[in-house]
Parts: sequence; C-alpha cells; structure tokens
Amino acid sequence: MNLETLENNLKEFISNPDSTNHLTKARDLAEEILNKKKDSSYANYVLALDDIEFCNYDDAIEKLKKILENDKSFEEAYLQLSMIYEHEKMKEERFLILEKGYQYCPECYMIAFDYACMLMHDYADVYKAKDILSDCVHKLPQMPNNWAQLGIAYIATQEPEMAKECFITCMHLDKENALAHLGLGVYFFETSQFKKAKEFYKKTLEKEDNFFANFNLSLLELLQGNYNKGLELYEKHRDKEKFLVKYGGDGYPELTKKNLKEKNLKIVIHREQGYGDDFMASRFLKSFLEKNYKVSFAAHKSTINFFKSCPELDSVNISDKFDDVDETSFDYRIFMMSLPYLFWENSKKIIDPLIVDVERLKSFNVNFNKFLTKRIDKSKLNIGVSWSGNPLHKRHLNRSIHIEKFSEIFKNNDCKFFVLQKGVSNEEHKFLKKFSNVEVLDNKLEDFSQTALVLSLMDKVITIDTSLVHLAGTLGQKTLLLLPKVPDWRWGLKDSKTPWYKSVKMVRQSKFNDWSHINNEVKKFLS
Repeated sequence: MNLETLENNLKEFISNPDSTNHLTKARDLAEEILNKKKDSSYANYVLALDDIEFCNYDDAIEKLKKILENDKSFEEAYLQLSMIYEHEKMKEERFLILEKGYQYCPECYMIAFDYACMLMHDYADVYKAKDILSDCVHKLPQMPNNWAQLGIAYIATQEPEMAKECFITCMHLDKENALAHLGLGVYFFETSQFKKAKEFYKKTLEKEDNFFANFNLSLLELLQGNYNKGLELYEKHRDKEKFLVKYGGDGYPELTKKNLKEKNLKIVIHREQGYGDDFMASRFLKSFLEKNYKVSFAAHKSTINFFKSCPELDSVNISDKFDDVDETSFDYRIFMMSLPYLFWENSKKIIDPLIVDVERLKSFNVNFNKFLTKRIDKSKLNIGVSWSGNPLHKRHLNRSIHIEKFSEIFKNNDCKFFVLQKGVSNEEHKFLKKFSNVEVLDNKLEDFSQTALVLSLMDKVITIDTSLVHLAGTLGQKTLLLLPKVPDWRWGLKDSKTPWYKSVKMVRQSKFNDWSHINNEVKKFLS
C-alpha cells in the first residue's frame, strides 16, 4: 500500500466517529506511515493523541508544535494544544496558540470561537472579539452559545439592545440556556431594571449553580444598599480560589466571624482584587489591631510604601510576599475584601480611612518630591485628573470617559491639570499637547506612594471610578467622582455624598452612557 493511501486511511479512521477512539489501531497505522515519512502530520498527530490519553502532555506539546512547524494550517494541532494548555492552566500559552491558529486557520469555527472568548474575557479586546463572534454567528447561527457570547460582547461595548436581541435569540434556540438567562440579567442590570435583573439571575440559578449569577446577585444587593445580605453573599460567592493560587495562603484556615472571639491571634491578610479595593478596605486593619492581634499584610509591591506611610499600621508587617513562612507562622489568613464583612455594623458607622503621613511619602520619594515641587503652579488651582482606569476591568467602557469630553475643562487657564492615570495612549498624548496647562505624569509614577504624594499637593481632584478616588478620599482631598448611570456597588444609587470618604462628591449620569453634563458639574466644582 503506498504512502498516500496509508495517510488517507489514517485521516478517515480518526475522522470517523465510530473509529476515532480506537487509538491502538490508529497508532499502528501511524507508525507504519512514519517508517516511510517521518514528518507525516497526521501520523505524528495520532502519536500526540496517544500521549494525551496517557497524560504525557510535554511529549504531546512537542509533537504538536513540530507538526505546526511543517504545516501551519493543521487545525487539529492548534485545537489539541489549546486544550492541553487549558487543562494545565497555561493561559498565556493557550491564548498565543489560538491567536496563531486564527491567523493561519481563520475559517476554523472552533479556533475562532475560543480565540474570541479569550480576547473578550481574559484580555478585554472586546471590539475585536465582537467582530469574530459575529462571524461565528454567521457561520453557525444554530449554535446557542454563539449568540450568548456575542451578547456578552455587546454588553461590554455598551450596546445593550443588541445584547438583548442576542440573548433572546439564544433562548429561542435553547430555552434552558443558563448563559442567556444570565446575560439578560446583566442587560437588565446595566439598563437600571434591577427587579428584572434579580429575576433573571435567580432563573439562571434554577438551571445551574452559576458562579456569576450568585456573584452578580451579591453586587446588586450591595448596590441597592442591602449591605448585610449583600456582604454575606459577596463573602460566600466571590472567587477566592484564583487568588489563593495567585498569591498563596491556602496553607492556613480562613478566618471567620466566630474566630474573632479568639485572643492573641496571628493573622495574614492577602490582597485579592483591585488597588482601589485595597485602599478602601485597609481601614479595617485597625479593627484587628484593636484586638491586639499580630497582623501581617501581603500587599502588592506598588502599594507597600503607601501603606508604610500610614502611622496606624506601624505595628503591621507589610510585605509583598510571605514565601518563607511555615504552617506555624499564622493562625488564620483572610482576604482584604472580606474585612468589610467581618467588621460591618452599618453604613453610618463605617470607620474612617487610614491617616497618611505626607512627610513619610516625601521621605520615600525625595527626588520625585523635588521634581513635583518645580511643577506645582501656586498661582493656579492644581487639579489631579483621571478619565480612564484599568482596561482589563469588566466594566471598563462603562466607567471611562472619552478624553475629548475634557476639552472644555482643560481650557480653564486658571487651573493646572496633572494627569494621574497610567497607560495614556499615543492618541491621548497627542490630544493633550493642545493644552499648555496639562502635565502628564503617567510615565513618572512608579508606585502609589508617588501618586499619593502628587494628590497631597493638589487643590482638587476630578476622576472616574478608579483607584485614584480611593487614594484621594483616604488623603481627604476634595474630589469630584464622575459616575455612570449604574455605578460600582460602593457608591450606591442616589446620594451625592458617600459614607466611605467624606471629601468625595459624586456626580452621576442621568442617562445610560451620557456624559454631556460633566462640563457644567466640573465648572461648579472648580469655581
């Protein structure tokens, strides 16, 4: 039998649902082919499948990569590598192989779908993901999850009505689809229809024990001011496991409310989510110290000097890691965002933020302080500004404002504006060059003690909901917080003042995605 016939027989064998699982026979065929042609893609692919069956993932990866060196359009190799990387929790490697697979095999539905989902959920490239998912829908409109994922993309790009149509179409195809019910819950949440949102989150949970439905319910309860119920749900249903994997601490039992009755405890507190969460919840570290507990705080490296500038934490061991400790070093561990739940009384008794010693901030940043002093204009109001936050945030577009909305604001020559957000784009830099009274500090800021030092020198601060508002609020700086129609839970739905920070004034959208009011609000704030 000639080589071409052998290879065609093998392709047919592993493509046939009735024979594809008989790897022993397939392996025999593959080895016969490899005796005649060592670089046969399908023969090596079968041997890689054999390695996968016996969990020899390193060998399988090596074989699959060699296949792709010779044949960049071999779809199955991309898909198998993607599955191995997902199984081994190698996210970056999986993304790169799907990206390459989409480059060389753009018509392969499974590669395109998985690549788009990673673009959207893990890398926040929502517009590109939406385009690819639209193509997936056109190729296979009968697949319910195509519509559901496209709906999620439309939510992310702030096109809620398009999202709604996608979720409804998904439910027509599969009335029990939990993702469609969850998506409609998110649609109603983002359009301020909270009763309907709660209804669809609960319908999702009737179909499956869905993490996001539970988590979203907790956020909705918190947003509506139901703190006791919301904090309990938030404590129970957020994903702590991924932060244990990321930051460690699983060797210690988790602290509970019951444990707070114990004395002389050694506690380690781990960060988990955003920097703003760390700054907001750090006030509750004082509650541990009042109990005379020995407290260690595993903070992010970029926040350590800031927290060491807070005299109330002088007895806390603050570090970015605790790798050298053993099981006797601590009695319990707890995550930072569990502290509000542990010590909550009511919104009228939220304890004050930490006190920050500005002289300590200066001592940590002697040269930077000299640099700043030369740039502060005492003849004008010095204003800290931020219009955008972390692009990986799930609601990034919801809370951010396009820089052109600040055009009229920056024309106020009675002020000097200091841009304090990181990651200012080339397009934004070009726009800001029009204004001689705007100074961009994004490349100068190395950690949050420097950001805090700048804030301490500002007369006022204007920002969207990002870590900057938590720093400014902690420092007691007069701050205007620009909020979307549906904000993060901690800002509530109605008031212009917040119990979390006395110096922060909140201005809210009256309509979804409408920032037309901010110029007037900023003028009043700066007058």
